[in-house]
Amino acid sequence: MKKTIQVHIGGVQFHFDEDAFKSLLQYTDALKSHFDKEGEEGREIIEDIEQRIAELLEKKLSESKQVIILSDVDEIIKTLGTVEDIKMDEEKTSESFSYDRRAHRKFYRDTENNYLGGVAAGLGAFFDIDPLWIRLAFIVLFFMKGAGLLIYAILWLVVPKAVTTAQKLHMKGKPVNVNTIEESITSEYHKVKNSFNNWSQSEKTRNAIDNIIKSISTIIKVVFKVLLYSFGIIFLIAGSILLAFIIILFFGHIDVFTTHSFLNACFLPDFSGWISDLENFKLLTLSLFFLIFIPVVSLVYAGIKIIFNIQSKSVVLRSAALTAWILALVLFLTLMFSEISNLSVKAMQSDSRLLDISNNSLLIIDVNDNISNTSIIRYSVFNYDILYNKYHETIFGQVSLVLIPASDKKNTSVVVKKYLRNISLSNADEYIDEIRYHYTINDSLITLDKYFEMDDDDFWRFGDVIIEVNVPINTRISFSSDPCEIIDAFEEDYCYENFWPGKSCIMTVNGLKAAN
Repeated sequence: MKKTIQVHIGGVQFHFDEDAFKSLLQYTDALKSHFDKEGEEGREIIEDIEQRIAELLEKKLSESKQVIILSDVDEIIKTLGTVEDIKMDEEKTSESFSYDRRAHRKFYRDTENNYLGGVAAGLGAFFDIDPLWIRLAFIVLFFMKGAGLLIYAILWLVVPKAVTTAQKLHMKGKPVNVNTIEESITSEYHKVKNSFNNWSQSEKTRNAIDNIIKSISTIIKVVFKVLLYSFGIIFLIAGSILLAFIIILFFGHIDVFTTHSFLNACFLPDFSGWISDLENFKLLTLSLFFLIFIPVVSLVYAGIKIIFNIQSKSVVLRSAALTAWILALVLFLTLMFSEISNLSVKAMQSDSRLLDISNNSLLIIDVNDNISNTSIIRYSVFNYDILYNKYHETIFGQVSLVLIPASDKKNTSVVVKKYLRNISLSNADEYIDEIRYHYTINDSLITLDKYFEMDDDDFWRFGDVIIEVNVPINTRISFSSDPCEIIDAFEEDYCYENFWPGKSCIMTVNGLKAAN
């Protein structure tokens, strides 16, 4: 097994096998010997070449491969070129060099020749045209409802700036090798040197259009920075408030997964009752937390970066956060669809009792208002009315009374039907028993509660109670209290005109009618 050597190149740590390290060391020593004679300029060339070597080496690594081998080094040397290649190129004329710009060019912002964010200069380098025309195009677009400013701002935020020599070469469509790196460093070195010697002259010779564009760019840059800083403050404040609210909501005194009348206005149900399995509920809660938490933290982080001008890209952190958010979303949607498929059942339970009124042809029905002395808040959810007692954490629903002509001329039957939605087959019996309804039968007297009762965490199951009273034909009926709010068989106006308390009615083949 070959010996492995740990080396830092361009600020990055790599592991080489012994042969690869010797080959790379020999190559870099040869380059240093060649460029040392150029002094400070030569040292800059060597640093940029090492940076480019580090970039190429990183592309050779993967999860299954963590050691640089000899073939990797040979390929990098072939890409960058050797000292012999440099000497041969120096003997050739510039006309002999040719390369395809389109094969090497990449879009970067040119911050060395910029007036604002370097977008126009980068586009000029990418398309090999004078940036002045790009800037004029943006100004024209600016007067088209601000389109130019919007496009420029988006490109400024999205497109990275050219920092390394390799990026600057790619921006100009040049291949990245030892020759082009040397050419770029030499050009920059002489450009900086000449700028000091010709500073005053260059300022005097700027053309008028260029000066106007620079003034406009300076104003826009100031405005953009102020707006950006304002957005940073807004992001930080809004994100911090949302973050505090989420932490309190999930872990503080206000628990979203229990029943509360939040701020005496918002009714928060017990979401745990929605989920058929406790483990699913825990996973759903966790996924929901991360779905909200990660974007809010990102908002706070973005505000901090803008305010304090932090340039760190944090690629690993962003990738991890995005991956965690996507996994949370997939888990949340999977559990939700699973639970929805389990909640497709509508259950009904009926209870039937008989009463004999053959000796007394008068049937008396009394309606008991069982919440008359209760503190109630009324809600409406999807046209479903809910009466809520926040002190006892109980909801009430109004029952419906249906009077049906019966073919049996002797017996009257009372059938109480309880309905419940959004439950699964496995827990239908358990949940339908949560509907509590009370009524009594005493000889020919039927006493019905006006409202049924349920726990508030079951409100979304939309319970319902229907009382069917099968009455023999020609049986007289008297109401000892107002029945019209719960009678389901007649129009409201007809009921109030004919069936007030104490007045006798009679059951006919066509239903209940007022007695003469």
